[in-house]
Parts: sequence; structure tokens; C-alpha cells
Amino acid sequence: MTTPWSSSPQAAAALVVALTVGAVGLHPASVHATTALPIGAVFDPTLEVKVDPQMLQGQAHRGWVEARAREVLERRPGAVEAGDRIVVELAGTIRDYRVEIRVLRGSELLASQPEPFVCKGSSDELLEQVGIAIDDAVDRLIEARRLEQAERERVEREWAASEEAAEEAARQRLAATRYQPGRLGVAGAVTLGLGDVVVVAGAIVTARGVVPATNDLLELNDFRPPGYVLLGVGSVVLVTGLGMLVADAVRCKKDRVRCGQRGSLLQRAARASRGVTLRW
Repeated sequence: MTTPWSSSPQAAAALVVALTVGAVGLHPASVHATTALPIGAVFDPTLEVKVDPQMLQGQAHRGWVEARAREVLERRPGAVEAGDRIVVELAGTIRDYRVEIRVLRGSELLASQPEPFVCKGSSDELLEQVGIAIDDAVDRLIEARRLEQAERERVEREWAASEEAAEEAARQRLAATRYQPGRLGVAGAVTLGLGDVVVVAGAIVTARGVVPATNDLLELNDFRPPGYVLLGVGSVVLVTGLGMLVADAVRCKKDRVRCGQRGSLLQRAARASRGVTLRW
């Protein structure tokens, strides 16, 4: 049987196209779907798009939103660091899209989050608003990092200030410690004592003066010359010891902190004896 369409191939082709278009019902969203990137083709740990399972053409919308979000992120290289995440939750339908964006650093939500919004326009208007929202999310991540850095610097400054205050308190405490002789001071004290003994001995010998000799070969014993020698030697030793002690005291006065760290003579002697015992 011959139909009017069989005699005209062009008319038949036009009929097929018309029927196909009517059956599919193409609209702007369908055009986007034909050009969207394959879902799951690129894994981006910084971006996640969640679509309501009840949403019409949800997978197509996911592809559009992911593509637009990546465009924004590519325009701002380095703005999102490892561990940063932007989650986009999409629901609704054309002329009534509902979008919520959550921003995370690691697994923690930022204290400042973008406000959810509703798009009453087309899919193109939705993507435009999503791009603006992604830019805002990146700005919030940058601000969060700036605040974290400022907080770290504040903590470091406070810690440094507390350490400095503790060191200053320790310096003041050591500076207030009474004079503790060092090695030079101890040597001076010993020398001073030795010189004092020699001077006393010289004074005693000199005080004996001239006495009758017990030896038949000598008529008199004159103790004054050896006494004078002892007095001279003792005086020199005495002055030397006093000078050493004064020099150590002056050194201690110039550096009261180091002087305060010396500790008592008995403590230092105990530490020295322990060191000798350990080495032995």
C-alpha cells in the first residue's frame, strides 16, 4: 500500500524528527545534560555535590554544578588547601532550587557558614548563583586560615612572654641571693686564713724578743728577726688572699645572676664529691 509519505523521503524524515522531539520534550536543562561532564569522571576531594534522590534530572544537575564549581576553583589556584572541603547540597526543581553549601577544614565545620538560598530561576541562573556561592565559600576558607594563623601567633607571643617573665623572675631571684664565693673567692678565703695564721705566728715569735740562750755557745736568742720574716710573709699572704676575695666579690656583684647560681659552698662540694665518685 502506498502512502503519501512514501513518495516523499524528505517529508518522512521531517515527521520522524517531529515525533522524536515531541516524545522527548527537550528544554534548556536537556541541552545542559547533553554537554555535561561524565559523572564521577574526576575525583576532587575538595568538592562534593549531593543531590536529592527525588530531584528531577538529579544526575544531570550534579554534573552541571560540579563543572561550574570546578571552574571557580580553577580560577583561584592555591586558595583551597589539602583538607579543605566544600559540600554542595542541591534539591528542588526548576524555578524552585534549594541549595545549601557547607565549608569544612579537615572534618570540622567552619564557625561561619554560607546561608542556604533558593533559586527561583532557570538552571542557568542556578549555576550562576552556585558560582557566586563557591567563591564565597573559598573566601571563608581563606579567612578561617588567617584567623587560625593569627591565633597561633597570639599563643606563641603569650608563651614567649610567659617564658620571658619566668626567666626575669628567676634572674631577680638569683640576683637577690646573698654572695656565694666562687673558686677564686674560696681560694682567697683559704689564703686569707693562712696569711692570718702566719701573721699571728710572726707576732708571737717577735713578741718573745731577746731571751737568754739555753745553749752554752750562745749568750742570747733573738727571736725578732724570724718574727719579722713571718710577719712579712704572713702580711703578703694575707693581702693576697684579701685581694682574691675582693676580686671574686666584685665579679659576683657585676653578674648577680651567675653569682646566685653558684649555690652554697657545701652544696658545690657535695656535687663535686658525687662527680668524683661517679668517675671512680
